[in-house]
Order: sequence, then structure tokens, then C-alpha cells
Amino acid sequence: MTHKWLSALVLFVWLCTFSVSAQEKPIAELFGKPVFESALMPDSKTLSQIARMNSASKELALIQYQHSKFAETLIEEVLEDFAQRQSINTDKELKRAFIEQFEQQILKEADDAESAASKQKINEIAETQVRHWQINKALYEKFGGAVIFKQNNPQFPVGAYEILLKNYQQTGKLKIFDDRYRAVFWEALEPPYSFEIEPANINFASPWWLETKVAP
Repeated sequence: MTHKWLSALVLFVWLCTFSVSAQEKPIAELFGKPVFESALMPDSKTLSQIARMNSASKELALIQYQHSKFAETLIEEVLEDFAQRQSINTDKELKRAFIEQFEQQILKEADDAESAASKQKINEIAETQVRHWQINKALYEKFGGAVIFKQNNPQFPVGAYEILLKNYQQTGKLKIFDDRYRAVFWEALEPPYSFEIEPANINFASPWWLETKVAP
């Protein structure tokens, strides 16, 4: 009897979950896959941290998080598709140079500098940074456009990002249905830009970390 009751309860919960998912309309579509707003929800701890860091209400923090997560989701998948089409593979020498430059700094911030997890973290950070720089370089060489300074990216080819993403939109690979998300997404990529770098000062000959000195 108990077994039947539990089975019925599991079935009921599954049906409710399926019903909610079926009723939710996607806010976007990328490569034919729907993007739902429910997938952009942070956990309560993350939401509280964002609200505290920005001295904002949880309602405002939620909106900020969702729009940021939305843009990150779309852009990362488009960049990965572009990288595959351009046959961009992580440069092992650049990765090694990144690790040599920042390994001690990252280990100092780690709870256990000797752990395998810390070593893995360094490797993952290096992989991400090198790959992003290589993609940004390829984007600028292909599309040109405005380049701006960002704290986490001294040369961010925002103009090339806009062209790339609009190309994907025009070919139907990227569709944004929700007006709110669409407006915020494109506004971040369109001029006017802050901290735009003069064309004469743009240089993708070598990555920024080869020219950065890290304090001991």
C-alpha cells in the first residue's frame, strides 16, 4: 500500500513538473534549442551575495543576475561554435606562459595550495583565458570594429562581437523572443562605448599577460 502511494506521489510530482515546463515559453532560441528564464535562476545564497555586493534589493539583484547569465549563455555558445568553425585550438605555449605568470598568485588565494584541486583550478583558468584571447584575436582580425578596455579584458573587441552575434541572428541560429532580454542584450554591444581604445593602440600581436608584471 505504501509502495503504491509513493509511486502515485512521484508520478504526480513528475506530471506537475512536466506541466510547468510545458507551459513556460522560451525567452530565446539558440541553435534550435529553447532558452527558458527558469534556467537563469540563482540559488538563494548567490542572490543574497549579489544583493549585498551591489547594495541592491534582491529583486533588482535577481534581474541583474538573469540578464548577465542570459548574455553569458548565448555568447559563450556562439563563441564556441565560431571557434570550432575557425579550427581554433588552445595554444599550449600561451597556456604554459599564463600558468607561469599567475600560478603563484592563484595558489596564494587557494585554501590548499598543494591540493590537486588547486592545480586543476590553475589549469582551467589558463585554458579559459588563453582560449578567449585566441577567439577575440580571430574575431578582431575577421570583423575589425571597436575595441574597448574592460577590467577583466584589456582589449575586448565589442564591435566584432556585435557583428558576429547579429550574423547568427540573421541566419536564424540566434533568436531572442523576450523584449526585455533582447533590449538589454543588444544595448550592451552597441555604441556609444565607454573606454574605447584608439585604433592605433589596438594590438593583438601577443596576449596581455605576456606584458603584465605580477607583484610578488
